[in-house]
Amino acid sequence: MEMFARWTLVGSMLLAAVAASGQITGLSYEVDTCFYANLDTTGLFDPNNELPGYTTYRVYADFTQPGDQLQAVYALGFGETVTEPWTLDAPCGCFDHAFGTSIGVGVNPVLLDAFPDLAYHSYYTIDHHPGSSIAGGDPVISGAPDLPAICNTNLADAAMYVLGGVFAGADLRIQIAQVTTCGPFELAACFQVQASGGALQNWCTGASPLQVDPPCLPWAANTSVLDINGNGNPVAVTVPEASAWPVEVELFDAEADTLVGTFLADPSFSAPPGTYYAALKDGSTCRDTTEVFCVPPPFYTCSGECIDDTDGDGVCDPLEIPGCLDPEACNYAPEATDLVACVYAEPGYDCNGDCLADGDGDGICDPFEIPGCMGEWACNFNPLATDDDGSCTYLPTFAITGPVEVVEGIPHAYSYPANACQWEVVGGTLLAGQGTGEVTITWEATGSGQIAVQAVTDTCTSAPVVLSINIGPNAIAPLSTAPPWQVTRAGLLAESAGTLRIWDLRGRLLLDRAVHPGDCLPWPAPSGTVLSLAWTGSSGLPELRRVVVP
Repeated sequence: MEMFARWTLVGSMLLAAVAASGQITGLSYEVDTCFYANLDTTGLFDPNNELPGYTTYRVYADFTQPGDQLQAVYALGFGETVTEPWTLDAPCGCFDHAFGTSIGVGVNPVLLDAFPDLAYHSYYTIDHHPGSSIAGGDPVISGAPDLPAICNTNLADAAMYVLGGVFAGADLRIQIAQVTTCGPFELAACFQVQASGGALQNWCTGASPLQVDPPCLPWAANTSVLDINGNGNPVAVTVPEASAWPVEVELFDAEADTLVGTFLADPSFSAPPGTYYAALKDGSTCRDTTEVFCVPPPFYTCSGECIDDTDGDGVCDPLEIPGCLDPEACNYAPEATDLVACVYAEPGYDCNGDCLADGDGDGICDPFEIPGCMGEWACNFNPLATDDDGSCTYLPTFAITGPVEVVEGIPHAYSYPANACQWEVVGGTLLAGQGTGEVTITWEATGSGQIAVQAVTDTCTSAPVVLSINIGPNAIAPLSTAPPWQVTRAGLLAESAGTLRIWDLRGRLLLDRAVHPGDCLPWPAPSGTVLSLAWTGSSGLPELRRVVVP
């Protein structure tokens, strides 16, 4: 059943001649779908908007008992001697889809999704619908193989049959046609039938064809098309399958009997509390009126009871006000209808979690302040203190002694006036002295470096003291020419004047003196020791070399 405009309206006629043992009691029709003239169906089920004003009918042959069989529909006689023609007279014409055929078997069900209006194509059938099958095979029309359409066509020499026939079911009827037209129509034909277990018989409509008029008048008088459940707000609106869609509804105030408004029958609508009735209105003037219904206040039924009242206190759940009746509670609500546990502020705080007293505005309530020293490097630092009381005591700090303009790769000495120190170096390597007041550092790369030192006692650590270092390049490393000395077993024999410094690999300065040509400097370390030598000549820049004591 289509949702747009369908009713179960049944009409019928009796055959012109019915024997006592006949199987067909008459022809009947059922209104499948009505498309009213003011209905714009574009984009819904009728992409070309061709169906407004049309009605789709299903035509049936009615039988006396299940098992009665319909084998053929035909015209009686041939050529000029046809006495009972097979005709469908529809003065307004029929809806014939481009992909439809004259019998239902030719309507391909695969096309229905792409062409929904194909479902309303006019065709003949013997109980065969698009997508269905019957035991005897598909209906066949002989004598008119190229029949373009079924309306207004006189099939004088034609017959539609199914091998083995089609049996009537429990509803005692077999569909013989679907007709979609915009006005009245007549159908006349002959039928070859066989009673359950009986002989073949032929019956014709004769002078009394099936006559069908547009169904609006009987539909409006006999069929309810609007179902409104007013026991709630918004109001639920249901248009049954036997109704037009979309439909226009007029809403009336039942007490004043005045029109309140007109709207499309949407799934729901809202209205002020009161009593109403509604009426359908459409382009063909078909209409129907509902019984009087109530629109209650929100959350209530028409009898004044709550729709939802979990605790049964007479207050509807959506209207309940949770709260506590103690004025000292943070969730105090004098209008509360749903009592909950009272919630109180923590001591020293209000209901918003703010301090009742906070003299220094630090977010810690005055009763909870902890006085003490808050200096990180103080000897009496208290990590739990929240209020600095000025009691901090510190180790004194001094400057680091040592060169700040240095050359990469040469060890330098630095000192701090404390017995125990913790040193940190950035940009160099601490060669010796960690934990003491004197260290030797070799700077590793041109750029900047840094030394940080803290004096350490058993009870506290001083604040860090930082010294920034500028690291210059080593002019010649190693020497680009022959060194100005000779290596001998006895020592270094100087060949020119300058200053010579010698360190071991631990960074300890072993020799620092001026030399003259011909000076012989004894080795300051045993044979096999690797030493670092720095020679400063007339250029003023130290030149580095490593030697092994012979």
